[in-house]
Amino acid sequence: MLSLAKAAKDYYLQKLGEVSPREDYYLQGGTAAGRWVGSGAAELELRGTVSAKGLVRLFDGEHPVTGKRLGRRLRKDGVAAWDVTFSADKSVSLLWALGDEHTRKEVVEAFEEATSQALGYLEGVASATRGATKTMVVDEEGIRKCRVKTWPIPTSGYVAAAFSEYTSRADDPQVHTHVVIANKVRGEDGVWRTLDGRLLYRHQLAAGYVHEAVLRKELTERLGVAWQPVRNGMADIEGFTRPQIEAFSRRREQLEAWREEQDLPDTPAARQIAVVATREVKRDHPLEELEVEWRQRAAEIGLTPERIDRILDRGRLITTPDRSRLFARLASPEGLTAKKATFGRSEAVREIAASLPEGGDRDQIEALADQFLADDKVVSLSSGAGSDLKYTTAELMATEQRVIDRAEDRTSVTWRAPRRLAEGVLRRRPHLTEDQREMVRRLATSGAGIDVGVGPAGSGKTSVMAVVAHLATLTGTPIVGTALAARTAVGLQEATRIASSSLAALNHRATTEGGLPDGVVVVVDEASMVGTRQLATLSDHVNKAGGKLILIGDPHQLPEIEAGGLFHTLVDRLPAVELHQNIRQDQPWDRTALDELRNGSVADAVASYRKHRRLVIGRTRDETLVRAVDDWHQHVTTTGDLTGSLLLARDNETVKQLNVFARGHLADSGHLTGSTLEAGGREYQRGDRVICLENDPRLGVLNGDLATAIHVDPKKGTLTIQLDRDPEPRSLPGQYLDNGHIDHGYALTGHKAQGITVDRTFAVIGGGATREWAYVVMSRGRESNHAYLLSLDTDEQCAHLSHQGRDDPLEVAISSLQRQERRGAAAELGIGL
Repeated sequence: MLSLAKAAKDYYLQKLGEVSPREDYYLQGGTAAGRWVGSGAAELELRGTVSAKGLVRLFDGEHPVTGKRLGRRLRKDGVAAWDVTFSADKSVSLLWALGDEHTRKEVVEAFEEATSQALGYLEGVASATRGATKTMVVDEEGIRKCRVKTWPIPTSGYVAAAFSEYTSRADDPQVHTHVVIANKVRGEDGVWRTLDGRLLYRHQLAAGYVHEAVLRKELTERLGVAWQPVRNGMADIEGFTRPQIEAFSRRREQLEAWREEQDLPDTPAARQIAVVATREVKRDHPLEELEVEWRQRAAEIGLTPERIDRILDRGRLITTPDRSRLFARLASPEGLTAKKATFGRSEAVREIAASLPEGGDRDQIEALADQFLADDKVVSLSSGAGSDLKYTTAELMATEQRVIDRAEDRTSVTWRAPRRLAEGVLRRRPHLTEDQREMVRRLATSGAGIDVGVGPAGSGKTSVMAVVAHLATLTGTPIVGTALAARTAVGLQEATRIASSSLAALNHRATTEGGLPDGVVVVVDEASMVGTRQLATLSDHVNKAGGKLILIGDPHQLPEIEAGGLFHTLVDRLPAVELHQNIRQDQPWDRTALDELRNGSVADAVASYRKHRRLVIGRTRDETLVRAVDDWHQHVTTTGDLTGSLLLARDNETVKQLNVFARGHLADSGHLTGSTLEAGGREYQRGDRVICLENDPRLGVLNGDLATAIHVDPKKGTLTIQLDRDPEPRSLPGQYLDNGHIDHGYALTGHKAQGITVDRTFAVIGGGATREWAYVVMSRGRESNHAYLLSLDTDEQCAHLSHQGRDDPLEVAISSLQRQERRGAAAELGIGL
């Protein structure tokens, strides 16, 4: 396992004329002296033990021996160094702690070899810096602006210090090594610059997987251990049980207890906060004392010396992977392109490392990765160079191209409504905007096999489809609707009267019932969220029926969960018709701010929200969440309507916290009445807002349905609800509830909220938010949409900003919201010849 954190100079040094607490952590906290590592250190002729003075100079961007400054002075608030920590799985640490001297020696040497190879891999792909030039340009309005151009520069490698340790802060066995990498590297042009920290984050997972694979190989060959299945790149040694491992994980229990006490989400960044907050000075008990306690504790859970001996010498054979089977799996729809249309070399390295049950060395893993990337099942794309080069699979590329070819073929004529008929229908609908009228004309009269309609949130896309459906009916043409989510499909049906079902159900029905009706028109709502393979399957069915496929969506909203990007590609390549007028938000300035956010003018949008007091900048996480819930509750109390407002957040843990806070307010104010029913770890009373999380046609509920609890029967264990979309009560049995298929519905994630419209929203936004996510949550409310910014130090996904040394929440939010979440189709990058 590999963890990564920035080592800011002010935090780590705090010199006060002597060794700082952070230096003491490195220099005094372990059982092995620090040593210089990295090609850059070797080039500076740094060898042997790391001194306190040398470490101080390393953090200060100076030569550790001579004190000569390496390039420009580091910013005071910048990143001084990176802490890359390689940790052994707990089972490996237990084998070291409880084994005899020979076993312990072999474990340490195996771990050091794995760390060396993994660091070498990381240095090979993530030690570049960037050059930059600034030029002054004059824009179209005559305003002079500074334009910065950057480019990657290879370096001589890391200047780093490694510190090995063998215990956790809870005095449990934990074999790990801190590699402190200076944020200074020498480019091939001889100039010292800062390390491009984004590369460390980009290749962190792959380096961690390499470390685990090498460690498995080394221990298999040295000690003959066997391995349990590899999960997420890691595997436990066969012979250790999960309860035994957890019995020696007191530090983890301490971190989890603190995190839950602080109501922080279960995310990597939150766990890192817990590490820092609960960090105590290492007691450095002599290993001899700890070993006695370890062996006593081990004996109590069955880890006797005899049991440890039986774990060894189970076999020293390293399984050679079947390359053809391995490559076929990686290139399959369930392989590297399951979630994204493209992948890089690091993803191939990562998956190959995880595919070796007894592990392998770095050279073998990288060789297999390069062989796979050269295989005829893989297509090299023309974007990027070196480690940034992108790839896709021949299967996915062919799938994309099949749909694109059909869409670009404008010669085959499918359903087409007579132009005169279309104009007559439009004259009887004066409420439609001119944009909506033009979209009706295009979709109903083009005769193309695939047409695309684009519209921002609140632009009235379903109103257009209602007219298209009417025209299809008038011409005797069958028309059906579909969407990725069943709830969205039901919403399409209610708004347009087009018989609609989920995409999975429609594809299944077409496959099992001999296809779709001849000449059918199929409307796909929220098409930007549909994965490429599902969309291609539907296109095959429509094409076979000689029908027409209409894709409606917005590439600026949340993207596909599976490999996708095809909708955006079709928008770019086809004469797509687009709606521009937002008719949802009441205030003109709100509509303008949304347009700015959607189109990338993030700073202008944020300034508008701040000007109109729709933006709150939190000082702490708890304060931010409480403020959001307080404002929500004040609105609910004023209006007396729980259905007209929503709390929104990006991750499930934050949503859970918001639900707890919101329900607490309602309970205190007497809104929740009657008996209490406990199910699935939640309590429900009459008046509770709930959300259904599982489709169940027998009960008449869909995943994403919002409802209000109107009756609780604790004896029968049932809950009667009234859906927002249908006043007829539904009774939910205990099995549905106990299976966790329902939750409180005061707060939702952005994905659950897409397609929902309410009066007001209260959205908690952190540094991990993207432009698409923010656009969705800030467009749900008609009357108003409020944003609450989490401070950087408690946010869950700010790693992409860490290398920039930013800590202002507003600056972080603006920078984060400039990032796009959209995953591009492979066809967008083209084929490298």
